[in-house]
Amino acid sequence: MDPWMITPVERARHAEQFASLSPANGMVNGAQAKGFLMQSGLQPMVLAQIWGLADLNGDGQMDLNEFSIACKLITMKLTGFELPPQLPPSILTPPQMGGVGMMPQQPVVAAAPMQMQQPGMMGECTGSRAHYNAPLTVR
Repeated sequence: MDPWMITPVERARHAEQFASLSPANGMVNGAQAKGFLMQSGLQPMVLAQIWGLADLNGDGQMDLNEFSIACKLITMKLTGFELPPQLPPSILTPPQMGGVGMMPQQPVVAAAPMQMQQPGMMGECTGSRAHYNAPLTVR
């Protein structure tokens, strides 16, 4: 299996995490996501790179699909993978679970730099770095 593919189990976990951030109109902004994303222990500039990759339309907000991509990128980085310069097509492919909150497959998108308002503006996809010791574990 392609390691970049988001599994239905991961997508369901990401959906729970996304809902916990109280999205407005199906979207979370950087301020809403910051604390959660920072829990990964990744450096703010790495998280900014992840945000740039996952924010597919560059609107400074994330829907469930974009949030799930960010969580997957964080998990992959924490398990030793380097961030790709472009999103692999497999990370954009919705899992076979009814497509809840999924967008149709989109073309490969290059990372856009994210302007950070202050150090540590971006955050993480679940608890502490310790929660990432098991592959693909995003709480």
